[in-house]
Amino acid sequence: MTIDSSGIDVQDWSFARKGIGGDNLLAVKSNNGTFRESDEQPCAEALDYNPLALLAAVRTNAVETFLASHVDLVSKS
Repeated sequence: MTIDSSGIDVQDWSFARKGIGGDNLLAVKSNNGTFRESDEQPCAEALDYNPLALLAAVRTNAVETFLASHVDLVSKS
């Protein structure tokens, strides 16, 4: 697993999330739950439209609305 911490110390990143419990997490599938390798960057995942749209929803604080209209992306497990 690789973490892009944007320069934030991993311990600080972890501590900031200490209050998030399992009941507050939701697994969301990217690329319909399959890995598609990037042509430009080997070993990296190439994202299709839905995960890119989800990231746009994160930027605009609209994740709940996005997932309500894309329930198929929410992992059942």
